[in-house]
Parts: sequence; structure tokens; C-alpha cells
Amino acid sequence: MNRHANLTAGYLALALLCGPLANAQITGPPGPPGSDEARMKSLNQVEPRHIIGGLPVTIVEPGAYYLIHPLVCTDGNGITIACDDVELDLNGLSLEGQAGSSNGVFVAGTRHNITIRNGTIRYWRGAGLDASNANESRLECVTVYTNNGAGIMIGENALVTGCGAFKNGGNGIQAGTDATVRDCKARDNGGNGILVSARSKIIDCSASGNSHAGIAVDSYCTVRECLATQNVQDGILAMSKCRIINNDAGENSQNGIRLQGSGSRVDGNNVTDNGTGIFIDDNGGFGNLIVRNTASGNTNGYATSTIGDFLGQVLAGPEIQGNEFSTTDPWANFEF
Repeated sequence: MNRHANLTAGYLALALLCGPLANAQITGPPGPPGSDEARMKSLNQVEPRHIIGGLPVTIVEPGAYYLIHPLVCTDGNGITIACDDVELDLNGLSLEGQAGSSNGVFVAGTRHNITIRNGTIRYWRGAGLDASNANESRLECVTVYTNNGAGIMIGENALVTGCGAFKNGGNGIQAGTDATVRDCKARDNGGNGILVSARSKIIDCSASGNSHAGIAVDSYCTVRECLATQNVQDGILAMSKCRIINNDAGENSQNGIRLQGSGSRVDGNNVTDNGTGIFIDDNGGFGNLIVRNTASGNTNGYATSTIGDFLGQVLAGPEIQGNEFSTTDPWANFEF
């Protein structure tokens, strides 16, 4: 009799867990007062978390939430976050949208301190992850692909690390001002691969096969140690007062690196097999410094404006044949 009662209680507990949103309550083992068993804490006391067991669901209370199995949605947004201070762990699993769906994850209203990590978001009719209203927030190890809209959007002061955006209809990864995007990949997206607003950094990322620029940044941004290849427009597109340092840009249909503003530094990059290796717009581009770059196999190596850019000496052809260069200029650019 006790055995049947225990089984019934177990089934009831499992049913409660499988609802759309349930507390991950695990009580501690019973024991007499003062015993080791009585002093043990439950899992929920050690790390309070809530299970998301079905879609759609709206999170309205701060806390930690996680998946226990892949989830599919056919109506509206999959997970809506409508409060601050939320951690969403996809737990290595997927959120999948079908006909009738909107965004995989949507942050409603201006929110702060949102963390989303560790999973896959795919096939949504809107964006994969629309956290454009989430400021001071983080995305970690999230892969988004084949969504009709943008792959990832996040707000100001964001940290995006280890994420991938592939074959989305809009931009792959898009972040607001003062963002850092590190160790991310964006390939075959319908807009820009990675797009950030002013005062942001893109470091150790790759962007290839995107329909616009591979990497596009606003003013006062840094792009460093990145790879931008085979994009339909430019490999790296930057506005004013940026640092474009030690990147590789190759086989882009238009320009390897393009500046549309003033006061930027383009230093130590390798641009190969592009339309133009490094191009600075005549309209608004001036006072840029271009030094120590190598350009090979481009239709045109360097194209700068005539109103005050500072282009280091370009060594080309016979000047770089043999074992010795004909200059000791440490700031020289190369073209071959």
C-alpha cells in the first residue's frame, strides 16, 4: 500500500514539473533535528531555478530559468521576458518556431541584467532572439539559424561571446552602443553579418557570405583580429574615429575595408582578392591613417580620398622583389 502511495506522489510531482513554468523544488532528505540529513540544503535552496516546460511562456519575475527538453512553438513569441534580472539557460537544447510563431526569445519593454546562454534558436518567423530592449545584458554560446528576421539583437552595454548566427533573413548579430562582441561567427545572413552601434568592440570574430557587409560598425569602434570573407558588399565597414587593427578581409565583392568617416586608424590588416583592398569614401572621409597593411590580388589595392588622409608609403612591384625591401619605413603599406 505504501509503495502505491509513493508512486502516486511521484507521478503528481512529475506532472507539476511539466507545466509551462514550474519551480524546480527538490526538498532535502528528512532527518532528526541536528542530524547531517537535517542540515542538508535542497537543490532549490542552493541554486533557485524554474523549469520552462512549454511554449509560449512569459517570465514576469526575476530569477533563473532553464529548459529540460527541446521546445516547439506555433503561436507568437516563444519566451517573452517582461522583467529585469533574468537568467535563461537553454541547457544545450533548442527553441524551434513553426508556422504562426513570431520571435524565439523576446524582451518586452526596456530591461536590464538579462542573461541568455547555451542553446539553439531556429526556424522562427520573426527574429531568433530579439533582446534589443535589454541593456547591460549578456548572451553566451547561443546559436541562431534560419530565422526569417534577424538572428540576434541586443541593446546597450551588451556582452556577446561565443555566439553564432547563420542563414537568418536579416542581420546576423546586432548590438547597441558600448557593446563587446567576442569570438562570434556570422555566415550567410540576409543583412550584415555583425552590426554594432557607437563605442563598441568586435574582437576575434568571423563574418562571411553575408548579403551586406561582413562587419559594420558606427563611430569610435574597434575591430580587431577578425576575419571577413566573401561578403556581397564590404568585408569591414566603419564610420569615424575607429580602429581597424590586424584583420583579414578577402574575396569581398566590393571592398575589403571601407571607411565612411574621418579620423580612423587602419593598421596591420591583410586584404586580398577584393574589389578594392582599402577604400575611403571621398564624401566625408578624411584625416584617416592607413599604415602597415598588405594588399594582394585586389582589383585596386588602396583608394583614398584627396582631402587629407594619411596613407603610409605603398611599396609595390619591383620595390618588394627579392630578399630586401627598398625602404626601411616601418609604417609602409604593401601592394602585390
